[in-house]
Amino acid sequence: MDLVALLKYMQENYWEQITNHPMAGNEVAKNFKQGAKTAVPIALLGEDYKVSASIGQGVWANVPWIAVHDKAISTSVKQGVNIVYLFTNDYNGVYLSLNQGYTFINDNYKDTKTTLKKIAYFWQDNLSTLKTDDNFTTEPINLGKDAERYTTRVKGYENCNIYSKFYDISQLTEDDNNLLLQDLLHMITVFKELKMHLIPDKENSVKATIDFILTDGDYVELNERAKSDKINNLEKERKLVLVKEEAKQKGILIKEGSVEYETKRDYVKEAIRNTEKGLQGEILVLNFERERLLKNPVTKPYVEKITHVSQNGDGHGYDIISYDV
Repeated sequence: MDLVALLKYMQENYWEQITNHPMAGNEVAKNFKQGAKTAVPIALLGEDYKVSASIGQGVWANVPWIAVHDKAISTSVKQGVNIVYLFTNDYNGVYLSLNQGYTFINDNYKDTKTTLKKIAYFWQDNLSTLKTDDNFTTEPINLGKDAERYTTRVKGYENCNIYSKFYDISQLTEDDNNLLLQDLLHMITVFKELKMHLIPDKENSVKATIDFILTDGDYVELNERAKSDKINNLEKERKLVLVKEEAKQKGILIKEGSVEYETKRDYVKEAIRNTEKGLQGEILVLNFERERLLKNPVTKPYVEKITHVSQNGDGHGYDIISYDV
């Protein structure tokens, strides 16, 4: 079952099931959760990602969902930042949403709605890969098509939204499946940019970043705090090279780490900026190649073989392996 078929399956069956049948052992629930894992193939996403789906715990959910998790950030919609397909509560529509973990915010911060909105506005103002064409938008989402099932939790999911695209399920055809996957790849590009700006923290990098945002932290300062280990090591190596070179010119023996070296030109900031832009560029190219291969039935089977080789080292002489007819 591909993604379009799965969405239509839920549109046709979910309301009847939650109205007339128990959840325990339910065949539609089972097919939905199993189908999500094939409809959103890991071969397309990569092994760093996990797919999950839910129709509720113990009782039927008013809003079922399918989620794509980056395992390094979160494996649950309760926390972190995830990419989620959220059904409207009449099951005729679905949103592809870059979505925050509602339960974590609700449990750890006083004003849940205000907190969620402030975080969403921060990312909406600063992420460079957001686009407002092809029906992608930063406008609020509306899951509450049915007033009787428009619960606090459903409203919470709405407030968690950062960026989204809406699909009218009845208007989707089988030919739209590739479009849905391309939209998902674009959302992953946006997510990867957000992930790149999370503050490193052994306990919880998302919480550290949230706390920074809520204290009116500046995006430029966030970039400084979010420097990767690779960039920090680059800074140390640069200082060591410059100190050694200066010492050599003066005929002085310098021990590593004993001298700080300053220069008017900030090579570290330049390196950070160039590395971030380079990675963003590679992600854009990577997803462009995936979209291109998906459009051609000859190249479509090779989508899973596209490789981002520069993530494993800089010695290849190229960044991405792709394919053509």
